Amino acid sequence: MITIRQVEALVWTVRLGTLSRAAQRLNAAQPTISKRLQELETACGFEIFEKRGRKLYLTEKGKNLNVLAEKIFALASQVEDLKNDETPVERRISIGVTEFAAHTWVVDLVEQIRSELPHFVPQISIEHCGILRDKLVRGDLDLIVCPSYTHDADISSQQAQEIKFAMVGSPRYFSSDQMYQGQDLARYSFLTHGSIGTIGAVDTWIADIGWSPYEVVQVDSLVAQIEMARAGMGLAVLPKASVSTLIASGQLTEIKFEENICNVLYRIYGRKSELSSSLKNIVDIIRDICNFESHGQYIAERHASS
Repeated sequence: MITIRQVEALVWTVRLGTLSRAAQRLNAAQPTISKRLQELETACGFEIFEKRGRKLYLTEKGKNLNVLAEKIFALASQVEDLKNDETPVERRISIGVTEFAAHTWVVDLVEQIRSELPHFVPQISIEHCGILRDKLVRGDLDLIVCPSYTHDADISSQQAQEIKFAMVGSPRYFSSDQMYQGQDLARYSFLTHGSIGTIGAVDTWIADIGWSPYEVVQVDSLVAQIEMARAGMGLAVLPKASVSTLIASGQLTEIKFEENICNVLYRIYGRKSELSSSLKNIVDIIRDICNFESHGQYIAERHASS
């Protein structure tokens, strides 16, 4: 007889890629997960996984079984929701965002989830793009919202919003009336989150204009980047909505080039099996709430008044 525990072990092992990650997610020992999968194979009468080197891969029958297991798992979750006088079972949902989102629409997101889906408890993680991607793959996060990137086959995405970026620096060194070239910036540092390579469109543009920064300075805070750029400590490529007030007031200069920065597309990422099923309602809310442009003045206005 196949049990829900066995189905659950299969679903999470496939979603997260390893037995150890599945065990961590299910709060069980790895041998326990392995035993449940062995019992499932015995009950089905065929091999679910085949080993190639040190990795496990689904057999053809295993793939078909996993499709059914996802459906069973989804139905079992719905049955859980019918318990306790039809009061939905509380479910924690881990959502990762960048600091720009945290300064703009995340509070509205949490309020909307609480209002429309009270049985979901949102847990927000604010990290750099690269860290968010790693956490999603490890299964530490259910969804992330970040600039688009090339991802693994088991990760899927939906479009959130295109964001206009601008390079900014101190007005004492740069004029808004002048057109610059990459070589004009050679003696200036680049203030950025994490390592270069986090936002592909920005990195491609920097290469296209021929800018080789004097040094790359990692600045963990978006607000700190703004303040350091204002002080003339380097150049930053930032969402334009977050600094437009400072540009208009003359506290920052937008550095202009013949070749403009491409807009950066933000997307919602999650595991393919969940993005269109159990988390669909959450994704729909994120798409409705995620509006960097209408909230983006928060950062600039706060610091312009201080």
